[in-house]
Amino acid sequence: MTARQWESLYQQSPVLDSGNLIKREWIKIWNQKEPPKCDMIISSWDTAITSKDKSAYSVCLTFGVFKEDKTDLPSIILLSRWRERVDYPELRKMAQRLAVNYLDDNRAMPVTGGKKREPDMILIEAKATGEPLIADLSRAGIMATRFNPNKHGDKTARLMLCTDIFENGRFYVPGQQPNYTMPRRWAEEYVNSLIQFPASDSRDDADATSQAIIRLKTSGWVKNS
Repeated sequence: MTARQWESLYQQSPVLDSGNLIKREWIKIWNQKEPPKCDMIISSWDTAITSKDKSAYSVCLTFGVFKEDKTDLPSIILLSRWRERVDYPELRKMAQRLAVNYLDDNRAMPVTGGKKREPDMILIEAKATGEPLIADLSRAGIMATRFNPNKHGDKTARLMLCTDIFENGRFYVPGQQPNYTMPRRWAEEYVNSLIQFPASDSRDDADATSQAIIRLKTSGWVKNS
């Protein structure tokens, strides 16, 4: 049982005095140039309504599930992050693009394919623009899975269901050259967003992370620690 689970069950205090839900020191850095070979790759979408400056971001986080040599428990690594304020037509185009190649986030360039970079699952929160996005992807021949957040509580409750993965050292972000001991710039932005939750201005990273991990747990790809 993790410290946070103990606090929740026996102290009725789900947020520890020493920090927020996710602590920086829990997140590990993948210290190699190439990511590990993953058995499952999932792209998780949290979509906003408009592109107005003060509106929420739309975000797509792609995670890989892999097993480390030293443990039989699967771990999770963040493989890519796209995050922008866009109107729905651009959101739809980006979703179609990332469905072909989860690393291909440059809208100024032609779409590039490659089966090795197609996610095994595209998970979309079934709220706001998520519902029409699922329908539009289906019409384009791209299967997307609905995620109903209401089944798992509010934003904080959903992330609390995932803290064991972080606290037990089973969550990685990619490192940057030359020695891969520091996160890549976009990964550092993600980490900062996550560890500031629920006080962060934007909660899209936390939402996309929790729904992906919850789905991986309920599907049996990732077990509770």
